[in-house]
Amino acid sequence: MIRQTTDRGEAVEFLPEPIASGTMKDVYRTASGSDVVAVFREPLGEAGRARIEALIDMHRPRILEGPGGGELAELYRWPRDTLTWNGRFAILVPAFQAQFLFGTGSVNNDMLGIRGREKEGKWFASAHHRQSFLDPSERGQWIDYLRISISIARAVRRLHAAGLAHSDLSYKNVLVDPISGTACIIDIDGLVVPGKYPPDVVGTPDFIAPEVVAGQDLPVGDPARIMPSIDTDRHALAVLIYMYLLGRHPLQGGKIHDPEDTARDEMLAMGPRALWIEHPEDASNRVDLTDVRKTAMPWADTGRLPHTICGPLLAPLFRRAFVDGLHDPARRPTADEWERALILTTDLLLPTGNPSCEMGSYVYDGSAHPRCPLCATPPDGPFPLLNLYSSRGEGSFRPDGHRVVIHEEVGLYRWHETRFVMPTERLAPEEFDRLARVERQGAAWWLVNENLPDLRDLASGETIALGGRVALRDGGQILLSTRDGGRIAQVQMANRPES
Repeated sequence: MIRQTTDRGEAVEFLPEPIASGTMKDVYRTASGSDVVAVFREPLGEAGRARIEALIDMHRPRILEGPGGGELAELYRWPRDTLTWNGRFAILVPAFQAQFLFGTGSVNNDMLGIRGREKEGKWFASAHHRQSFLDPSERGQWIDYLRISISIARAVRRLHAAGLAHSDLSYKNVLVDPISGTACIIDIDGLVVPGKYPPDVVGTPDFIAPEVVAGQDLPVGDPARIMPSIDTDRHALAVLIYMYLLGRHPLQGGKIHDPEDTARDEMLAMGPRALWIEHPEDASNRVDLTDVRKTAMPWADTGRLPHTICGPLLAPLFRRAFVDGLHDPARRPTADEWERALILTTDLLLPTGNPSCEMGSYVYDGSAHPRCPLCATPPDGPFPLLNLYSSRGEGSFRPDGHRVVIHEEVGLYRWHETRFVMPTERLAPEEFDRLARVERQGAAWWLVNENLPDLRDLASGETIALGGRVALRDGGQILLSTRDGGRIAQVQMANRPES
């Protein structure tokens, strides 16, 4: 057992054999198991050490010890101390949580030997990898990837709010767990502080922004060479979300830019000539389905499963990211916009009711008679929608663009009651308590009041006491809160029988 004292005076013991090795560091398990020691193979320059010291002493307290810091801490493996061992610089980093290690692993009794290894995001970011290699118990369902995307967007949003950029945001540096719907960003020691600590790397292929790819052969210091920043993080974030939700890369289509030079063709496809595979006006980079593995289907088929299956809130962000903002960084959606749209999309999910469906649930598309886009299963009868309107002054309610699809697993929470609340890390634990639940009796739907003191049926004028219930009927209006920002829910029945 190696015994060391960190630069901040903490005694640490770790085993002398590495448990993992990356491109820059060897990783050792501590005796406590709560941390790992990551030892750099090559000496760090003064700027590299200063970057890590600043991340530990300045940025870590601001982010992880401020409001919601406890929740945010789960989204990163943030270095918390430094030490020197055998003349090499090292950092003390919290160990991965157990859910980020494969339990079952790959198919056929873990033929790839990944059981116990980290759940690197690459295993889950393509339909081919999920369906060919991973045991079904490891794959999760569509809602799990929605939740993973929320975690990633939240983590990136907080970094950007602090003026930091990851610089190498990719499925190599994000661990994910579909079973719990969680994610964790790693390699925090390389964060970019614009204007102070430049990036160490330009990123991982497939996630590097087109403007960085276009200038990557220029000399360092050339003003035309674009380096990683918050703007380039936004491109990588959009790519990650697209891949987790749709199982394919947004730019890897069938268009050939240089048939004589494979490397140049790749550079053009990801750089100056990058083109979204679902571009609404230019179909020249559509996926060639004759050149796609069977295990990538049907997700590789943008005609059958277009980005619009992600719903009315996410689809416009994908278009902004891969049409408007692909070559214009200023027009890319922010992490905050992604987080909000992802959260609100969870309220639009409709269970398939088909236990064999890979998706398990899908985004209601607003149609009169919806069906799961993957298994084509329809709902088992009419169901209510709650269209939310919030108060903007006495007697004035305006639409929020927030809708809740009602099914038997749905509850209403504080962020449904008022427009001033979103389920982020800043909410106190008690604010996640359910306020109302849904009951179904045959074709009748009811909202049961658990903790909404102002709940009222506006049609009858009846106040619904705690424990009471109100019918969810087409055209009904239900007051959820009388407070400023409080909401009215207008009921609309969907999937009604054709007359």
